[in-house]
Amino acid sequence: MLVSISLAIFGLWLDLSLVWMFSGAIFALIAWDLNQFQEKLSLLPDREDKRGMTRRRLIRIAFLAVIGLMIAVGIELLFSN
Repeated sequence: MLVSISLAIFGLWLDLSLVWMFSGAIFALIAWDLNQFQEKLSLLPDREDKRGMTRRRLIRIAFLAVIGLMIAVGIELLFSN
């Protein structure tokens, strides 16, 4: 995760597209979060609603990813002029 965020910052320093660098950082954070969530689910007993928890987690992450990408696109449009 730290490597991908560092590479995204380095890409911004090289004047690469903000949207692509921001997207890479967002999806690295999503991958890290889902990995942590999977480890948490493996520790829960079988009687818990794992499918429901997973569905709700994915909906929240998708919502946050879309907001993050909209912010990145907005900043890119704002500073591209």
